[in-house]
Amino acid sequence: GRRARSTEIYKLGVLFIEDSVGWSAQVLEYDIATQADTLQALFYEVERILVAYVALAAEEGHRPFEGIPRAPEKYWEVFKASQISMERPPIGIKARGLRLPRIEKEIRLAEIVAA
Repeated sequence: GRRARSTEIYKLGVLFIEDSVGWSAQVLEYDIATQADTLQALFYEVERILVAYVALAAEEGHRPFEGIPRAPEKYWEVFKASQISMERPPIGIKARGLRLPRIEKEIRLAEIVAA
């Protein structure tokens, strides 16, 4: 299998969605999602889950995110329609003994539409 090299770059779109019980994030290029109670905690959870996928791939001897399909089209549509971009520097989660590829995220907030 092929492992990720630390020089590889993964550019990911991530949609942040707020609902009545908290926040969720959906990665577009790969159907990976996570949840948190607060927006600040969601940034951490997105980093944590992506590092976990990279670490698992390294352990199994294949490329990160290999075999994971794209997110459903409805998330892509909401992402494209959103005018609200968010930026935050990486949290800096480290995986012991693992050289991580660079993961660049474009984060957009789902706009709430009144019913």
